[in-house]
Amino acid sequence: MITDRCLSWEGLVTDPDIDAVAICTENELHATQAREALCAGKHVLVDFPLCQSASEFEALHLLAERRGQILHQELIGLLAP
Repeated sequence: MITDRCLSWEGLVTDPDIDAVAICTENELHATQAREALCAGKHVLVDFPLCQSASEFEALHLLAERRGQILHQELIGLLAP
């Protein structure tokens, strides 16, 4: 669902009408926000880097897998002209 409402981060992850989020914030926020979104039942697209360590990477992917959700890391800047 595409919305024209302005929502805070908390509003996005708690809104039952939103199925997925794209995280393009400061690098140090990526892992925390990805975890919050996954725990709230959202699919996640996150800009590179997803996190700062291999163990954190594995934990996030395991969380997504166990919940049946998509967690995808992308170099989002490559999508721009």
